[in-house]
Amino acid sequence: MSVTKTAISIPRELFERGEQVAADLGISRSELYARALRTLLRERKILAARARLDEAIAHGQAGGDSTLTSEELHGIAAATMRRAAERGESTW
Repeated sequence: MSVTKTAISIPRELFERGEQVAADLGISRSELYARALRTLLRERKILAARARLDEAIAHGQAGGDSTLTSEELHGIAAATMRRAAERGESTW
């Protein structure tokens, strides 16, 4: 895996809390920030998928009955994306 070295600026308190979490987990600072970024990117992908699903549901429900509720569809989509992410697969 290729890596890129970078410098960032974050509030001191956040940095110190991060240092403690990394120590508690027994991982490097770099691994902590990589994990945090992966989590943020995965959450953004899930939120974008949910927004598209909401739009599809809103347009699709105007004229008829649905066999699944919006929450059921969201749950299915979230679980599918989570399983794909756990396998390291792209969900798009």
